[in-house]
Amino acid sequence: MASLASASTIAQTFSLAFPNSGGTQVLACPFFMPTSKADDIAWLHPSRLPLGAGWNGHCGAPGHEGFTPTPEEIKENCNLGYAFACPRLPEQRACDAVRFSVVRHSESHLVLWFVFESRHRPAGHGTLEYTVATRQWTTPHPNEHIQRMADCYVQSFSRKPAAADSSLEGLHTPIPKPTMTIDQGKY
Repeated sequence: MASLASASTIAQTFSLAFPNSGGTQVLACPFFMPTSKADDIAWLHPSRLPLGAGWNGHCGAPGHEGFTPTPEEIKENCNLGYAFACPRLPEQRACDAVRFSVVRHSESHLVLWFVFESRHRPAGHGTLEYTVATRQWTTPHPNEHIQRMADCYVQSFSRKPAAADSSLEGLHTPIPKPTMTIDQGKY
């Protein structure tokens, strides 16, 4: 399991890896740490949410690590990103939101793209790869929060009818230790 990083380290990692670049968005807050599906919150179209479903969790913003937001904050800010109304959102941050998308899916392999956004513009991107048979990430994200969001996205994707491979069901939440670091210049 990946070691826990402090939120200030996470913010610093975002600042180093994804420098700032100069409507309504459907992206998750980059400081959100999802922990469980939010089946108790009424969502109009939960499968259209950034992580493929609504999630409960806690805050990872610097100085607010582990804080549990209210159900309203979870619904309006954490799951959607661009949480400018959130009092815990750091003023200095490299990105405002993150989105995921499945770009390739087969019986054995799943490839996700992720994009960070800052001020409604791209602020970084990369690829994550998941092996279905072993239920492990072959190229995980080095940031614990982003990796956890990717886990949640894959769990939600595996429950959709379009995801023909039922072997994705039951993806468990332990996150493997990253095999790459930001220092190596990779996403």
